[in-house]
Amino acid sequence: MKKLLACTVAIAMACAMMTACGDSSSDNSSKKEETTTTTAAETEATEAETEATEAESAAADESAAADESAAEGEGDDAEKAAGAQFAPISAIKDQLKNYEGASITFAADTDVNAFAEMFNEEVGGKKPGEEGYEGDEAVCDLSVQEVAGVPMMKINELCYQVMPDGSYKYMIPKIRFDMNKLFKGHEDDMEKIFTIKADLVCIGRNQQLYDTGTWSPVCVPWYGGAFGVNNNDVWNGNMAEYSLASTASAEGDEIAWSNQWAYTEVMCRPGIMGGDAQFQKAFEKNYITLMAWSVKSHIDFYVADLVFLDADGNVIEVAPENLPGGAEYTPEDLPNLDEVNNNLTYDEAGNCVYEDETLISDPETVEGFDYDKAKEAAIAALE
Repeated sequence: MKKLLACTVAIAMACAMMTACGDSSSDNSSKKEETTTTTAAETEATEAETEATEAESAAADESAAADESAAEGEGDDAEKAAGAQFAPISAIKDQLKNYEGASITFAADTDVNAFAEMFNEEVGGKKPGEEGYEGDEAVCDLSVQEVAGVPMMKINELCYQVMPDGSYKYMIPKIRFDMNKLFKGHEDDMEKIFTIKADLVCIGRNQQLYDTGTWSPVCVPWYGGAFGVNNNDVWNGNMAEYSLASTASAEGDEIAWSNQWAYTEVMCRPGIMGGDAQFQKAFEKNYITLMAWSVKSHIDFYVADLVFLDADGNVIEVAPENLPGGAEYTPEDLPNLDEVNNNLTYDEAGNCVYEDETLISDPETVEGFDYDKAKEAAIAALE
Protein backbone atom coordinates (compact mmCIF):
# COMPACT_ATOMS: atom_id res chain seq x y z
CA MET A 1 0.00 0.00 0.00
CA LYS A 2 2.87 2.43 0.80
CA LYS A 3 4.55 1.79 -2.58
CA LEU A 4 1.28 2.48 -4.38
CA LEU A 5 0.87 5.72 -2.45
CA ALA A 6 4.41 6.84 -3.31
CA CYS A 7 3.89 6.14 -6.99
CA THR A 8 0.60 8.06 -7.03
CA VAL A 9 2.14 11.10 -5.38
CA ALA A 10 5.18 11.02 -7.67
CA ILE A 11 3.05 10.90 -10.82
CA ALA A 12 0.87 13.70 -9.59
CA MET A 13 3.87 15.90 -8.78
CA ALA A 14 5.47 15.13 -12.12
CA CYS A 15 2.33 16.23 -13.92
CA ALA A 16 2.32 19.43 -11.91
CA MET A 17 5.95 20.17 -12.76
CA MET A 18 5.43 19.53 -16.48
CA THR A 19 2.55 21.97 -16.48
CA ALA A 20 4.60 24.60 -14.63
CA CYS A 21 7.43 24.39 -17.24
CA GLY A 22 5.44 25.90 -20.18
CA ASP A 23 6.25 28.84 -22.60
CA SER A 24 8.01 31.83 -20.87
CA SER A 25 5.90 34.25 -22.89
CA SER A 26 2.70 32.98 -21.31
CA ASP A 27 0.43 35.72 -20.07
CA ASN A 28 -1.31 36.08 -16.72
CA SER A 29 -4.14 33.82 -17.82
CA SER A 30 -1.60 31.04 -18.50
CA LYS A 31 -0.19 31.54 -15.01
CA LYS A 32 -3.69 31.30 -13.58
CA GLU A 33 -4.25 28.03 -15.49
CA GLU A 34 -0.86 26.79 -14.24
CA THR A 35 -1.77 27.60 -10.65
CA THR A 36 -5.15 25.91 -11.03
CA THR A 37 -3.61 22.79 -12.57
CA THR A 38 -0.98 22.53 -9.80
CA THR A 39 -3.59 22.92 -7.09
CA ALA A 40 -5.75 20.20 -8.64
CA ALA A 41 -2.80 17.82 -8.83
CA GLU A 42 -1.93 18.46 -5.19
CA THR A 43 -5.57 17.87 -4.23
CA GLU A 44 -5.64 14.59 -6.16
CA ALA A 45 -2.43 13.52 -4.42
CA THR A 46 -3.85 14.35 -1.00
CA GLU A 47 -7.07 12.46 -1.72
CA ALA A 48 -5.09 9.48 -3.00
CA GLU A 49 -2.96 9.52 0.14
CA THR A 50 -6.06 9.67 2.34
CA GLU A 51 -7.76 6.82 0.48
CA ALA A 52 -4.59 4.72 0.69
CA THR A 53 -4.27 5.37 4.43
CA GLU A 54 -7.90 4.47 5.04
CA ALA A 55 -7.57 1.29 2.98
CA GLU A 56 -4.40 0.32 4.83
CA SER A 57 -6.09 0.96 8.19
CA ALA A 58 -9.13 -1.11 7.18
CA ALA A 59 -6.90 -3.96 6.04
CA ALA A 60 -5.05 -3.87 9.36
CA ASP A 61 -8.32 -3.93 11.31
CA GLU A 62 -9.57 -6.84 9.19
CA SER A 63 -6.34 -8.75 9.74
CA ALA A 64 -6.47 -8.14 13.50
CA ALA A 65 -10.07 -9.33 13.63
CA ALA A 66 -9.15 -12.47 11.71
CA ASP A 67 -6.23 -13.15 14.07
CA GLU A 68 -8.48 -12.62 17.08
CA SER A 69 -11.13 -14.94 15.63
CA ALA A 70 -8.52 -17.58 14.90
CA ALA A 71 -7.15 -17.29 18.42
CA GLU A 72 -10.64 -17.73 19.85
CA GLY A 73 -11.15 -20.78 17.65
CA GLU A 74 -7.88 -22.30 18.82
CA GLY A 75 -8.96 -21.66 22.41
CA ASP A 76 -12.27 -23.42 21.82
CA ASP A 77 -10.50 -26.38 20.23
CA ALA A 78 -8.04 -26.61 23.12
CA GLU A 79 -10.87 -26.49 25.63
CA LYS A 80 -12.78 -29.23 23.80
CA ALA A 81 -9.64 -31.35 23.57
CA ALA A 82 -9.15 -31.03 27.32
CA GLY A 83 -12.77 -31.94 27.95
CA ALA A 84 -13.19 -28.81 30.05
CA GLN A 85 -16.84 -28.33 29.26
CA PHE A 86 -20.26 -29.57 30.25
CA ALA A 87 -21.62 -32.49 28.27
CA PRO A 88 -24.78 -34.56 28.73
CA ILE A 89 -24.72 -38.32 29.23
CA SER A 90 -25.64 -38.71 25.55
CA ALA A 91 -22.12 -37.47 24.69
CA ILE A 92 -20.54 -40.63 26.12
CA LYS A 93 -21.03 -42.55 22.87
CA ASP A 94 -18.79 -40.12 20.98
CA GLN A 95 -15.96 -40.67 23.47
CA LEU A 96 -15.60 -44.43 22.96
CA LYS A 97 -12.31 -44.91 21.11
CA ASN A 98 -12.48 -48.63 20.46
CA TYR A 99 -16.17 -49.47 20.09
CA GLU A 100 -16.20 -49.70 16.31
CA GLY A 101 -14.39 -52.89 15.35
CA ALA A 102 -13.91 -54.10 18.95
CA SER A 103 -13.40 -57.81 19.68
CA ILE A 104 -16.27 -57.78 22.19
CA THR A 105 -19.30 -55.51 22.35
CA PHE A 106 -22.49 -56.32 24.19
CA ALA A 107 -26.08 -56.84 23.12
CA ALA A 108 -29.02 -56.17 25.43
CA ASP A 109 -29.32 -59.92 26.11
CA THR A 110 -25.63 -60.91 26.21
CA ASP A 111 -25.13 -63.37 29.07
CA VAL A 112 -22.10 -61.68 30.63
CA ASN A 113 -22.20 -64.08 33.59
CA ALA A 114 -21.27 -66.88 31.19
CA PHE A 115 -17.72 -65.55 30.87
CA ALA A 116 -17.27 -62.88 33.57
CA GLU A 117 -17.38 -63.22 37.35
CA MET A 118 -16.19 -61.93 40.71
CA PHE A 119 -12.91 -63.22 42.11
CA ASN A 120 -15.05 -64.34 45.07
CA GLU A 121 -11.98 -65.22 47.13
CA GLU A 122 -12.21 -66.49 50.69
CA VAL A 123 -10.65 -64.60 53.57
CA GLY A 124 -10.65 -66.35 56.94
CA GLY A 125 -13.01 -68.98 55.61
CA LYS A 126 -15.57 -66.35 54.56
CA LYS A 127 -16.44 -65.14 51.08
CA PRO A 128 -17.47 -61.60 50.12
CA GLY A 129 -20.96 -60.82 51.38
CA GLU A 130 -20.94 -63.44 54.10
CA GLU A 131 -21.28 -62.36 57.71
CA GLY A 132 -17.88 -62.02 59.31
CA TYR A 133 -16.01 -61.50 56.00
CA GLU A 134 -12.95 -59.31 56.70
CA GLY A 135 -11.52 -58.97 53.20
CA ASP A 136 -11.80 -56.03 50.82
CA GLU A 137 -13.60 -57.53 47.81
CA ALA A 138 -16.95 -56.00 46.89
CA VAL A 139 -20.02 -58.06 46.14
CA CYS A 140 -20.95 -57.24 42.55
CA ASP A 141 -23.86 -57.93 40.25
CA LEU A 142 -23.10 -58.13 36.51
CA SER A 143 -25.64 -57.16 33.86
CA VAL A 144 -26.02 -55.33 30.56
CA GLN A 145 -27.50 -51.83 30.68
CA GLU A 146 -27.90 -49.21 27.98
CA VAL A 147 -25.86 -46.03 28.31
CA ALA A 148 -26.22 -43.29 25.70
CA GLY A 149 -27.75 -45.83 23.33
CA VAL A 150 -24.87 -48.31 23.79
CA PRO A 151 -25.39 -51.65 25.61
CA MET A 152 -22.59 -51.95 28.17
CA MET A 153 -21.61 -54.46 30.81
CA LYS A 154 -22.44 -52.94 34.18
CA ILE A 155 -20.50 -53.82 37.32
CA ASN A 156 -22.92 -52.94 40.11
CA GLU A 157 -21.40 -52.95 43.59
CA LEU A 158 -23.74 -54.19 46.30
CA CYS A 159 -22.96 -52.66 49.69
CA TYR A 160 -22.89 -54.57 52.94
CA GLN A 161 -20.77 -52.55 55.34
CA VAL A 162 -21.30 -49.24 57.13
CA MET A 163 -18.81 -46.62 58.24
CA PRO A 164 -18.90 -45.24 61.82
CA ASP A 165 -20.81 -42.16 60.66
CA GLY A 166 -23.54 -44.36 59.18
CA SER A 167 -22.52 -43.99 55.54
CA TYR A 168 -21.95 -46.92 53.20
CA LYS A 169 -18.51 -48.47 52.99
CA TYR A 170 -17.53 -49.19 49.42
CA MET A 171 -15.15 -52.04 48.80
CA ILE A 172 -13.03 -53.13 45.80
CA PRO A 173 -14.84 -54.60 42.78
CA LYS A 174 -12.68 -57.45 41.44
CA ILE A 175 -13.89 -58.87 38.13
CA ARG A 176 -12.27 -61.36 35.79
CA PHE A 177 -13.04 -62.44 32.22
CA ASP A 178 -12.48 -66.15 31.52
CA MET A 179 -10.44 -66.29 28.32
CA ASN A 180 -10.71 -70.09 28.10
CA LYS A 181 -14.47 -69.65 27.69
CA LEU A 182 -14.22 -66.68 25.33
CA PHE A 183 -11.80 -68.55 23.04
CA LYS A 184 -13.18 -72.05 23.36
CA GLY A 185 -12.45 -73.83 20.08
CA HIS A 186 -10.15 -70.95 19.03
CA GLU A 187 -7.30 -71.37 21.50
CA ASP A 188 -4.62 -70.63 18.90
CA ASP A 189 -6.11 -67.15 18.44
CA MET A 190 -6.02 -66.60 22.20
CA GLU A 191 -2.29 -67.29 22.30
CA LYS A 192 -1.68 -64.55 19.71
CA ILE A 193 -3.04 -61.79 21.99
CA PHE A 194 -0.33 -59.19 22.58
CA THR A 195 -2.36 -56.11 23.62
CA ILE A 196 -5.71 -55.68 25.39
CA LYS A 197 -7.79 -52.49 25.44
CA ALA A 198 -11.11 -51.50 26.99
CA ASP A 199 -13.36 -48.43 27.06
CA LEU A 200 -14.48 -47.73 30.64
CA VAL A 201 -17.31 -45.41 31.71
CA CYS A 202 -18.37 -44.18 35.16
CA ILE A 203 -21.57 -42.34 36.09
CA GLY A 204 -22.07 -40.60 39.42
CA ARG A 205 -25.33 -41.31 41.23
CA ASN A 206 -24.96 -39.15 44.34
CA GLN A 207 -22.70 -36.62 46.00
CA GLN A 208 -19.50 -37.50 47.81
CA LEU A 209 -18.86 -36.28 51.33
CA TYR A 210 -15.22 -35.19 51.42
CA ASP A 211 -13.00 -35.68 54.48
CA THR A 212 -13.28 -31.92 54.99
CA GLY A 213 -17.01 -32.30 55.61
CA THR A 214 -17.97 -30.61 52.32
CA TRP A 215 -19.90 -32.12 49.41
CA SER A 216 -18.99 -32.74 45.80
CA PRO A 217 -21.56 -32.24 43.02
CA VAL A 218 -23.32 -35.34 41.64
CA CYS A 219 -20.36 -36.46 39.56
CA VAL A 220 -17.33 -38.74 39.47
CA PRO A 221 -14.93 -37.02 41.89
CA TRP A 222 -12.41 -39.79 41.21
CA TYR A 223 -12.49 -43.43 40.19
CA GLY A 224 -9.58 -45.69 39.39
CA GLY A 225 -8.10 -49.15 39.55
CA ALA A 226 -6.03 -51.70 37.65
CA PHE A 227 -6.41 -53.75 34.46
CA GLY A 228 -4.32 -56.73 33.38
CA VAL A 229 -4.02 -60.51 33.37
CA ASN A 230 -3.80 -63.32 35.90
CA ASN A 231 -2.97 -66.73 34.51
CA ASN A 232 -2.86 -69.83 36.70
CA ASP A 233 -3.18 -67.60 39.80
CA VAL A 234 0.10 -65.81 39.03
CA TRP A 235 0.35 -62.04 39.44
CA ASN A 236 3.34 -61.19 37.28
CA GLY A 237 3.17 -57.40 37.47
CA ASN A 238 1.49 -56.95 34.12
CA MET A 239 -1.14 -54.51 35.39
CA ALA A 240 -2.02 -51.11 33.98
CA GLU A 241 -3.55 -48.49 36.26
CA TYR A 242 -6.34 -46.17 35.15
CA SER A 243 -8.27 -43.24 36.60
CA LEU A 244 -11.33 -41.15 35.73
CA ALA A 245 -12.74 -37.87 36.97
CA SER A 246 -15.47 -35.52 35.78
CA THR A 247 -14.67 -32.25 37.55
CA ALA A 248 -12.16 -29.47 36.99
CA SER A 249 -10.98 -26.92 39.52
CA ALA A 250 -10.84 -23.16 39.17
CA GLU A 251 -9.17 -20.62 41.46
CA GLY A 252 -9.37 -21.41 45.14
CA ASP A 253 -10.17 -25.08 44.41
CA GLU A 254 -13.75 -24.15 43.55
CA ILE A 255 -15.23 -26.57 41.05
CA ALA A 256 -15.33 -24.81 37.68
CA TRP A 257 -17.41 -27.41 35.87
CA SER A 258 -18.72 -30.88 36.47
CA ASN A 259 -20.18 -33.66 34.36
CA GLN A 260 -22.12 -36.56 35.80
CA TRP A 261 -19.96 -39.03 33.86
CA ALA A 262 -16.32 -39.79 33.10
CA TYR A 263 -14.55 -41.93 30.50
CA THR A 264 -11.14 -43.46 29.93
CA GLU A 265 -9.41 -45.97 27.69
CA VAL A 266 -7.26 -48.55 29.47
CA MET A 267 -4.61 -50.79 27.89
CA CYS A 268 -2.26 -53.55 29.01
CA ARG A 269 0.29 -55.45 26.91
CA PRO A 270 0.95 -58.98 28.17
CA GLY A 271 2.93 -59.65 24.99
CA ILE A 272 5.76 -57.42 26.19
CA MET A 273 6.38 -59.58 29.26
CA GLY A 274 5.77 -62.88 27.49
CA GLY A 275 5.91 -66.16 29.38
CA ASP A 276 3.03 -66.78 31.77
CA ALA A 277 1.85 -63.19 31.26
CA GLN A 278 0.49 -64.29 27.90
CA PHE A 279 -2.52 -66.54 27.54
CA GLN A 280 -1.64 -70.16 26.86
CA LYS A 281 -4.00 -72.98 25.96
CA ALA A 282 -2.03 -75.29 28.24
CA PHE A 283 -3.05 -73.15 31.25
CA GLU A 284 -6.04 -74.22 33.31
CA LYS A 285 -6.77 -70.56 34.05
CA ASN A 286 -6.44 -67.58 31.70
CA TYR A 287 -8.04 -64.40 33.00
CA ILE A 288 -8.30 -60.70 32.18
CA THR A 289 -8.67 -58.90 35.51
CA LEU A 290 -10.39 -55.59 36.21
CA MET A 291 -10.37 -53.97 39.65
CA ALA A 292 -11.56 -50.61 40.99
CA TRP A 293 -10.32 -49.06 44.23
CA SER A 294 -12.83 -48.13 46.93
CA VAL A 295 -14.54 -44.73 46.73
CA LYS A 296 -16.87 -42.69 48.93
CA SER A 297 -19.88 -42.20 46.71
CA HIS A 298 -22.26 -44.25 44.59
CA ILE A 299 -20.71 -44.57 41.13
CA ASP A 300 -21.95 -46.89 38.38
CA PHE A 301 -19.11 -48.68 36.55
CA TYR A 302 -19.37 -49.89 32.93
CA VAL A 303 -17.25 -51.77 30.39
CA ALA A 304 -18.27 -50.68 26.89
CA ASP A 305 -16.03 -53.07 24.95
CA LEU A 306 -12.87 -55.18 24.89
CA VAL A 307 -10.27 -55.26 22.12
CA PHE A 308 -7.65 -57.97 21.55
CA LEU A 309 -4.70 -57.22 19.25
CA ASP A 310 -1.87 -59.37 17.95
CA ALA A 311 1.77 -58.23 17.84
CA ASP A 312 1.12 -56.43 14.54
CA GLY A 313 -1.89 -54.55 15.83
CA ASN A 314 -4.53 -56.64 14.06
CA VAL A 315 -7.85 -57.16 15.85
CA ILE A 316 -8.48 -60.72 17.06
CA GLU A 317 -12.19 -61.51 17.00
CA VAL A 318 -14.17 -63.53 19.51
CA ALA A 319 -16.39 -66.19 17.96
CA PRO A 320 -20.11 -65.28 18.24
CA GLU A 321 -20.94 -68.67 19.77
CA ASN A 322 -18.73 -67.76 22.76
CA LEU A 323 -20.81 -64.66 23.48
CA PRO A 324 -24.13 -66.31 24.38
CA GLY A 325 -27.39 -64.39 24.40
CA GLY A 326 -30.79 -65.02 25.92
CA ALA A 327 -30.13 -63.27 29.24
CA GLU A 328 -32.82 -61.06 30.76
CA TYR A 329 -31.96 -58.02 32.85
CA THR A 330 -34.17 -55.46 34.54
CA PRO A 331 -33.60 -52.12 32.76
CA GLU A 332 -32.33 -49.50 35.15
CA ASP A 333 -33.21 -45.83 35.20
CA LEU A 334 -30.31 -43.55 34.47
CA PRO A 335 -31.11 -40.12 35.93
CA ASN A 336 -29.48 -37.37 33.92
CA LEU A 337 -28.37 -34.71 36.37
CA ASP A 338 -26.22 -32.63 34.03
CA GLU A 339 -28.63 -29.73 34.19
CA VAL A 340 -28.22 -29.67 37.96
CA ASN A 341 -24.44 -29.81 37.75
CA ASN A 342 -24.49 -27.06 35.18
CA ASN A 343 -25.87 -24.75 37.86
CA LEU A 344 -23.79 -25.58 40.91
CA THR A 345 -24.83 -23.97 44.17
CA TYR A 346 -22.30 -22.81 46.76
CA ASP A 347 -22.66 -21.63 50.35
CA GLU A 348 -21.02 -18.49 51.76
CA ALA A 349 -17.84 -20.44 52.46
CA GLY A 350 -17.60 -21.44 48.80
CA ASN A 351 -18.49 -25.10 49.36
CA CYS A 352 -20.79 -27.00 47.03
CA VAL A 353 -24.23 -27.36 48.60
CA TYR A 354 -25.89 -30.74 49.14
CA GLU A 355 -28.53 -31.15 46.45
CA ASP A 356 -32.19 -32.02 46.87
CA GLU A 357 -32.44 -35.54 48.32
CA THR A 358 -34.74 -36.59 45.49
CA LEU A 359 -31.68 -36.60 43.23
CA ILE A 360 -29.79 -39.05 45.39
CA SER A 361 -29.77 -42.70 44.38
CA ASP A 362 -28.88 -45.15 47.15
CA PRO A 363 -27.08 -48.30 46.01
CA GLU A 364 -28.50 -51.77 46.37
CA THR A 365 -27.38 -53.87 49.31
CA VAL A 366 -26.49 -57.51 49.69
CA GLU A 367 -29.56 -59.67 50.28
CA GLY A 368 -30.27 -59.95 53.99
CA PHE A 369 -28.17 -56.90 54.89
CA ASP A 370 -30.03 -54.66 57.36
CA TYR A 371 -28.69 -51.20 56.65
CA ASP A 372 -30.74 -49.40 59.33
CA LYS A 373 -29.57 -51.81 62.02
CA ALA A 374 -25.96 -51.54 60.88
CA LYS A 375 -26.19 -47.76 60.83
CA GLU A 376 -27.55 -47.63 64.38
CA ALA A 377 -24.76 -49.90 65.57
CA ALA A 378 -22.11 -47.82 63.82
CA ILE A 379 -23.37 -44.55 65.30
CA ALA A 380 -23.78 -46.13 68.75
CA ALA A 381 -20.12 -47.18 68.62
CA LEU A 382 -19.15 -43.53 68.41
CA GLU A 383 -21.01 -42.59 71.60
